[in-house]
Amino acid sequence: TVAAGQRSASFAITGVQDTLIDPTETVIIAATSPAHSGQTSLAVGVDDGAPIVGFAVASSSIAEDSGGSVVVDVDLRMPAGATGISAPLPVVIEDVSQFQSAIPATSGNDFTFSPASFSFPAGGPSTFQVTVTPVDDIVREGSEEAVLGFGSGTLALQSTFFQHIVTITDDEPLPQVSVADTQVNEGNLGTDVQVDIAVTLDRVSAKSTQVQ
Repeated sequence: TVAAGQRSASFAITGVQDTLIDPTETVIIAATSPAHSGQTSLAVGVDDGAPIVGFAVASSSIAEDSGGSVVVDVDLRMPAGATGISAPLPVVIEDVSQFQSAIPATSGNDFTFSPASFSFPAGGPSTFQVTVTPVDDIVREGSEEAVLGFGSGTLALQSTFFQHIVTITDDEPLPQVSVADTQVNEGNLGTDVQVDIAVTLDRVSAKSTQVQ
């Protein structure tokens, strides 16, 4: 109530303290009277800190021809004093192998992973699993590393294990070299004879093969 002779009145709004991590929330206050109306908004800040996501372990390994997959756990942790989240928390997983490894594997060619995105729901569970599956091919590549990281759509801080490295061990042996038989006529004295000799590998290699 605005008292007679006054143009304004004040009242208190008290936030309710809890232990859940909330996004920034808005309180809308509306005032009405027979002749006048209006409203304003008030932003309620967050004081519970930010959630933390990370891979449960830093690395794992699998053979290319294993026929299986690696299951990688992604964990959600709360800062001190917080007990959970009040709204879904999106997480994006990306292939960062080309930027973080000297022997990078390529998503789609050397391995696949799923899901590429998910959300931790409010109230629960605090662990999601990402499945990494190597692609078995016939190319000699040597061991490669599939490196997973968190994308920009992840709305959380990142823990110490902000990346996970899956080492994929190659199952193809080293290429075998064969040299074709060649015949050449003896040249005249003092004349060089050039001979082209065909050198063949028994399988494709992703790396250069030096023959001596």
